[in-house]
This record gives sequence, C-alpha cells and structure tokens, in this order.
Amino acid sequence: MPEKTRTDVPDGLDDEQYKREARLTSPRTTNLLPVFAEIALGNAARPDIADAIPDPALLNEDIDTLAFAVHLSNYTGIFHRHLHASVPFFAEEECRLGLAMSRYAADLTRRKGRPTKFWSFGSAEAPMARAAVRHAEGALQAHCSSENTENFGDLRARPESNISIEVGPFYDLTHETFGEMTGASAASVSYDIIFEHTCFQMHHKERAAPMRILRERLEDDGILLIYEKLLDHDLDAYQAREEEKDREFKARFFSEGEVEVKKSSILTYMENCQVYAEELTAALQPVAKYIVRVWQSGNFFGFVASNSEENLRDFIGHLTQPFVENKSYRTGLPQSLGAPLTQPVEFRKSSLSVG
Repeated sequence: MPEKTRTDVPDGLDDEQYKREARLTSPRTTNLLPVFAEIALGNAARPDIADAIPDPALLNEDIDTLAFAVHLSNYTGIFHRHLHASVPFFAEEECRLGLAMSRYAADLTRRKGRPTKFWSFGSAEAPMARAAVRHAEGALQAHCSSENTENFGDLRARPESNISIEVGPFYDLTHETFGEMTGASAASVSYDIIFEHTCFQMHHKERAAPMRILRERLEDDGILLIYEKLLDHDLDAYQAREEEKDREFKARFFSEGEVEVKKSSILTYMENCQVYAEELTAALQPVAKYIVRVWQSGNFFGFVASNSEENLRDFIGHLTQPFVENKSYRTGLPQSLGAPLTQPVEFRKSSLSVG
C-alpha cells in the first residue's frame, strides 16, 4: 500500500466547506452508492462460503454477551452479513457494544428520568442499535441513518417501537423523524450516545469538521463511539494485518474471487479517505476531553470519547475485554489518549451467569 498523504485534500476545512466538498466528491454518495445498494439488496459481495455469525467459542467468556448475540442475529440483515464477514470479529464486537449500551442506557435513564437517546450511522440496517433498543426494554430510543434507502426495507415494512430512520449522509440529516418520535423539535434534537462506524472514511479525509458536526448533536455529557479503519506509518505492519485479515478471516466466508472484487470496488476508495490514529485523536480532542481506545481487530480500532469522565467510566465499565481470536489485540486496552483520567478505567469482569 502506498504512503498516504493529505496533499490532495485541503487541511482545516470549516463545517460548510466540508459539507460542500463531501456533497460533490464523497465516494460514499457517488461511486459507492450503487455498489452499496447492490450489497444491501443481496446482489453483490455476499459471503459465498458461509455466513459470519458471532462465535460462541469467543462469546462464552461472558454468558450475558452470548445471550445478547441472539438479539443481534434477529436484526442482522443482508448488508451486515457482508460486513460481519469482512471486518474480523466485528459481529462479536457488536454484541459487546450493544450489551454495554443497553446497560448504560438503563443507568442513564434512571439518573435523567427519560429514555436514553442514541444515533447510529454508517452501520447500514443498524442491527446493534435495534438489538440494544430491544434489550433495553424502553430505556433506549435510537435514530438509525444510512445513505442507502435499500438498507431500510424491512424497517419501512415493519416499523419497530423506539426506532426512527432517516436516509442521507450524516452531515445532511434533519433528525426530524427522531424529533417526531420523541416529541422534540428537529432543530433541538441531541443524543446521549452517537455511534460512527467506518463512515467518515467513506466521505472524506477531513476529520475535524465531521467531529464538530457530531458535537452539535451530542449532549454535553454524551458519549461518542468512533470505529474506524486506520492507517499505520509502519506500512509493513499495516499490510501484514491486511494479509492476516484476508487469509485467516475473510477466507472462511468469501471465495478468493469475491475478496479480490471487494478490493477493487470498495477498499481503494476507503483507503484514500483513511487517516492515522494521531489525526483521528487530534480531531477528537477539541470536542471530547476524554478519549479511550477500547478495541482493535487488525487495522480496525474503536474509541469511546466524552466530556464527562463519569459517563465515560460508566460506559466502559459495562464493556468486557474484546472478543477477538488474536489476544495480542487486547494488549494495553483500555488505553487513555485524551486528558488524564482521575484514575485508570477498567473493563468489567466477564460473568458466567446471566444477569
């Protein structure tokens, strides 16, 4: 993979410049829009060997997460069958995140006396959000958005309580449907949790402007979940992890021909808009004081960020260790990258009994 530079894209775009450039040139809303439509319809990039489901052998480290996997499977649609077979152990991570989100929502709802408000984008039909809403039993309300209307066929046909949907890129959404569901005006809608999954890297290389756009929709003590595939200055290490992903994970689900098709149709666009870890954290720091890395699987990383140390600590305290085969990816997690925490944050201990 060639060294990535930022010479083709201006640094420091303001919010309106970012929106204008993204509308005109975003791969996600130009070249990739029809590609993802075909995937969502099941006409392309389907796993042609087997489906990737959350692995009980990994999840049985925590029986509660294993139980949550049943909820996730009930909402996993065509696009996520493709995604779970493409990103190593992301199906297991959605179980881990979704259970933590449900439990955090219960805590926050008790403190604030209202349902916890959640926005999920860049995650197609949003199975994790929908599973967490179901598991939370009224404590969580979710807004799910995607650039492709094809992701929401089932939701349009069979609406679900406490779920609203909206089609469009994250920077152009009105949030009107969530406002209608919650009784708020669209302009005043703000969220307790926002989840971005590999979305920024489908639109543009700029990160500061999209983080500011999210901050406008985040409660002052809200939680940002940022999950992205990142570049590495050690190109050999980056490429080794890519080869590990293709050889040891994707080959279980996709034939070699399908893996090569995806490289040519999607990955080149995505790599052109990826950034380095320090660029991502630099963009996060002005909008979220505390930043903690909580997940790695190959070249994919997950971060929890907030201006509230209390809320960040509460959320991360509901997360177990990551469920990944390569245990070296757990090393050093959780890792604080923002302002110093008053004390180290820790994942919860896994449980062998449902509760």
